[in-house]
Amino acid sequence: MKSDNNKELVLKWIKSGCNYDDGAALYIRIGRNESLKKLFPGKRHRYAHKLMYELCKTANINWSLLDGAGTKKKQAEKTTVGNPNQGHANSSADESTHLAAVGGSPRQIRRVVLEYAELFQERSKTHRLMVGLGESNAEAVKARRKEMFDLVKACSARLEQLYAVRQAYEKNGELPNEEELWPKPKVKAEATLPDDQNDLKKMKKNLQTSNAKDQIQLDYQTKTKQDKANPMPTGPKRMKLENRIKARAKKIEEIDYKLNQI
Repeated sequence: MKSDNNKELVLKWIKSGCNYDDGAALYIRIGRNESLKKLFPGKRHRYAHKLMYELCKTANINWSLLDGAGTKKKQAEKTTVGNPNQGHANSSADESTHLAAVGGSPRQIRRVVLEYAELFQERSKTHRLMVGLGESNAEAVKARRKEMFDLVKACSARLEQLYAVRQAYEKNGELPNEEELWPKPKVKAEATLPDDQNDLKKMKKNLQTSNAKDQIQLDYQTKTKQDKANPMPTGPKRMKLENRIKARAKKIEEIDYKLNQI
């Protein structure tokens, strides 16, 4: 039956490590909501959890009891998140283990485990790319290697934090403080736009120039355009640049609105 086939496909995706792009492609293939099919692609950081939920719903898998690998709940309750310092060789197997710990746990712990699995996969991917750069001492390669090293280091620090939270729950039943573990971004006070038309135009031009520079970083991973595109991989640095571009674009819209009022 089609429903059984869908369930098998979703469970196979979960066992493989829940790669977001593969999951989005799977939802386009078996999902029923046309709006979500357009929404999911390319938006991992925003919709990773929702994608898993919708795939489970489509395949008639009980999300609240999800154990990540179709195993018995008793086995899932005994599973612990692996130490983040183990290395990268068995990342796919480790991710399935982490997901197996989701079922039956409090909401905060499910969130910890899912973030851990996604971040573990991201670190493994970045590590492989870094190794693939070889030992070249070319400036561009050295700069790229440093970026990847910093990303792996940042991922490892977060993994250790999530691991400690999971261990505290396993040993003592302690639940994390969500505001501390996932702090909301601080909202900066909006600066008042100047009334002078020339100042507004200058401000707009500076914002557009900054966005152009950040876009080059996203497209080529260098400060200048290259002959061939080399998109920045998904990760904290890319997300930071994308958010910065969005914030400037919003400010440019505000400037345009004020210019039209003058």
